[in-house]
Amino acid sequence: MTRNITVELEVKTYKALEGQIVLTPKEFERAATKTDRYYLWGLLDSGKKTSEWELRTLQAPHAEIMRLAVEEIHIIHRIAAGELRWEDRE
Repeated sequence: MTRNITVELEVKTYKALEGQIVLTPKEFERAATKTDRYYLWGLLDSGKKTSEWELRTLQAPHAEIMRLAVEEIHIIHRIAAGELRWEDRE
């Protein structure tokens, strides 16, 4: 009997071991709620052909992320300039 299991996979690329991996709030939440069905794959950009990049795997990465991550909050207000009601200058 074949059993299908659904997993989620987040793939991130980074340069060298000092490179940074950035998770969006949604990705972070998925890692927290999906536990053992969530995998983080890291592709180490070695500067060689992409087929030669090293693949690293971390199953259920939330605890490791919580241990090491630094939370940053950035709020950006983006407005289409053409939509604003500009004041006329005489």
